[in-house]
Amino acid sequence: MSMPNIAGDQLRSFIERVEKLEEDKAALAQDVREVFAEAKGSGFDVKTMRYIVKLRKMDASDRDEAEYLLDTYKRAMGMQPDMFASADGEPANRICITTASGVIDTDVDTFIKATKMTDQIVNLLGAIYQNGGFAPKTEADEKLITFLDSMELVNVRSNGSCLVKPSAYSRYLEKQRA
Repeated sequence: MSMPNIAGDQLRSFIERVEKLEEDKAALAQDVREVFAEAKGSGFDVKTMRYIVKLRKMDASDRDEAEYLLDTYKRAMGMQPDMFASADGEPANRICITTASGVIDTDVDTFIKATKMTDQIVNLLGAIYQNGGFAPKTEADEKLITFLDSMELVNVRSNGSCLVKPSAYSRYLEKQRA
């Protein structure tokens, strides 16, 4: 059996490049360990820092979904209180949630109604988008378009009809995936 003709110099070059990259990778891993050791020496929790690095690598929607699922599972396991319960486990009459735009402090019934209204608006935006727009037929339709425009969810045309803004439709799609 004859040996195939292998370009020895080319093969050696590939192998040496891989070996060099492996050395570089080991050196970088050592550098990362040293940074974490320095942070630990300054009082930071390395495990939490590693988790933050992992979260920062994730897409924002993937990160939000992971945090939502983690909260859901923690509540199911009794590891986190229900946001609708007071400290003694009884139903709360107020809710306080910190959001990116501020703090929502309201009674639970109002919060639930607003959440349902938001779901209805999201579904309405999806229907408007899928139908290629919305033309008002009644005064109530015109008021709805005015409201959606005030929320910066639609673009109103000169004839009074509207189209859903792409950013609003992307929020609709995210809601549908959830």
